[in-house]
Amino acid sequence: MAFLILLAPSIRREYHEYAPWWPVPAVVLTFGPPVWMMWASLRGDRVGVGRAAIACAVGYGIAAVTWPLAWNGEVLGEAPQPPWLGMIPGLPALALALVARMPVAAPYAVVTIVVTEWSEFTRIPGPTMLPQILSGAGFSLIYATAVRMLLRTAQLLDNTRRTSRELAVAASAKRAEADERARFDALTHDWVMSTLLSAARGPTDPAVRRQARDAIERLEGLRGGVLPDGTLDGEAVAAQLRSAVTSFDPLRSATIDVVVERDGDGEYPADAVAALGAATAEAARNSLRHAGADARRSVDITLLPAAILVVILDDGIGFDPARVPPDRLGVTAAIRQQMATVPGGSAEVNSAPGRGTRVTLRWAADDA
Repeated sequence: MAFLILLAPSIRREYHEYAPWWPVPAVVLTFGPPVWMMWASLRGDRVGVGRAAIACAVGYGIAAVTWPLAWNGEVLGEAPQPPWLGMIPGLPALALALVARMPVAAPYAVVTIVVTEWSEFTRIPGPTMLPQILSGAGFSLIYATAVRMLLRTAQLLDNTRRTSRELAVAASAKRAEADERARFDALTHDWVMSTLLSAARGPTDPAVRRQARDAIERLEGLRGGVLPDGTLDGEAVAAQLRSAVTSFDPLRSATIDVVVERDGDGEYPADAVAALGAATAEAARNSLRHAGADARRSVDITLLPAAILVVILDDGIGFDPARVPPDRLGVTAAIRQQMATVPGGSAEVNSAPGRGTRVTLRWAADDA
């Protein structure tokens, strides 16, 4: 666009040297696609940017190739400024570099540079045009190569971020599984093993029978609520979510008020409950780490017949969610991405400096 402004006097001055059908279409073909590209870029339309880049390269090529057909044959002998089309020979290379690799962009750029330099030396007699061709090609291809390297680096960064988020989600799920296994191991050690040792010493002792009965009831409680189709009932969901709140803090260094409300009975998919538990644990863990020692924390769990709502709230120091770096995966991956992996799941993080933090986790069945 800057070149269009700078070259406007040359375009107007050279108008009479060409057939009337060429100047206006040539300007539109050369500078129209970049305007389209700018508009698509501001809108975030990647497909539009790619199409505009191709149109930019093709439009410039058409203008360069049709130049000899429109030129009236007038040779200028005073060495004025070169034709306006020859002032921007690197435009096709830069445009094609956005959508094509260098083996495609470089030859096309060389061809357009040769055509434009030929047009310049046809109008203005002078020394050989080979140095000009080499200079234009070298100047243009350096920037085109830089564009390709930039795109490759950006793609590598995108892939790294995506892999990091996937690993963070997997680690969060693994952590939830480890918490559940630790609960089972503790029950096995504290009740099952102690009951077996007591039974070995005195199997007829009534106290041993009561202890064995309690151990069996606790074991049944671990799998209780798991329905035949793999879903969980409300009691099991409440137990798992309560466990998620405290699993990350075995020393109970923070007090977190947990309130569970139930409005009717329902059946809940195990994967949704697992994602809610992992995201809840991560939100509570973040609050413990960052909200401040004096912050008050609460977790409200609401179970509806076909939906679950979990709200993790603290009145700590808060933060600006818009300024969280992409590489901080606690909020991005372990909470938002965790819930996004479950059909019907979502997560919302609301916070501001000095105003605490509210994390809202939702799951709803498709027909809810």
